[in-house]
Amino acid sequence: MFSRTFALYTLLFIFCSPARAQSPGKHALKKTDASKQRELIIATKSSPPFAMKRSDGKWTGISIELWQVLAKELGLRYRFKELGLQQMLDQVKRGKVDAAVASLTITPSREAYLDFTHPFHTTGLAIGIHSARKNTILRAFRKIFTLELLELVGGLFLLLVFMGMLVWWFEHQHNHEEFGGSAIHGIGAGFWWSVVTMTTVGYGDKSPRTLGGRVVAMLWIFLSLVLVSSFTAALTSLHTVNVLESHIKSPNDLHRLKVATVPNSTSARFLENRHIQTVMYKDILSASKAVANKQAGAIVYDAPLLRYLSQHRLHGKMTVLPGHFKRQDYGIALPPGSDMRKPLNKAILKMIYSDRWQMLLKKYLGPNATQ
Repeated sequence: MFSRTFALYTLLFIFCSPARAQSPGKHALKKTDASKQRELIIATKSSPPFAMKRSDGKWTGISIELWQVLAKELGLRYRFKELGLQQMLDQVKRGKVDAAVASLTITPSREAYLDFTHPFHTTGLAIGIHSARKNTILRAFRKIFTLELLELVGGLFLLLVFMGMLVWWFEHQHNHEEFGGSAIHGIGAGFWWSVVTMTTVGYGDKSPRTLGGRVVAMLWIFLSLVLVSSFTAALTSLHTVNVLESHIKSPNDLHRLKVATVPNSTSARFLENRHIQTVMYKDILSASKAVANKQAGAIVYDAPLLRYLSQHRLHGKMTVLPGHFKRQDYGIALPPGSDMRKPLNKAILKMIYSDRWQMLLKKYLGPNATQ
């Protein structure tokens, strides 16, 4: 009886001992996996101000700093891998990299083979054109003294000459002191009188004395009031039009130009759908420099990137037109079915609704940066 009871307790001890050790074992395994978590490969590319490679090889920018915050929040180890745009998308699709962080727009075509996080920034496409900042005096002169202005001044000059000849015709035989002498001298005196009368200066050195001369003078005085007002209005209107006028105002004006952009980008598809002639460059900086150097008529790309390059890289040689079109949502690209999507989304929402995010945008996009 004792031997049976002892055998039964022995069997229970043998089978229960591993079961007791099992629970701590699982926790220990999880802890070990966490401490030995593999290093993530994060693809990126140069796209200022969202991703920029410094001279020391380190990356910075809006998207880079955002990822650094997210990785710290989630306890992720990672390293950046620089790739071209199409390479980046392909390697994310095949799972060769764990995520792509740059200025990637979320589009239906990309979502067909990739996963994206929630958008962290919303903007649009913009147009950049060459802006010559040199020889500003000459440029201002050309803008003011246009062909239309010369025609206007020429017409007024002929009218002044005509009125001068008319008053001379009536005065030269009876008012020798003021309109006498040779025909050239007399007509010159009449021209001087018509100018002084029109501008209401009224020096009084010359004045008609005959009835015909005084009738001409009265008609010219009233006519001058109308002419001066009309001339001033026409000159103001002409100057305003020239200042505000630009040969490119919207995407509809791009059809007659060669437009620079980057292949496989949202802007490239936009231009292709509108049948606009494009010139492809390897990156946005090269395309922007082509516009600054007049090798391309304009550039279409993401608005914040163009504005950043215009201010910080091209020294004002490219002007970005105000406003933007075709909404752009930036997100982090992930392989299909990535288990990082949900935790990243939560961390992104927490970040973009914080003051830290607004400060980050202002740091790179200026004081007027908006979400």
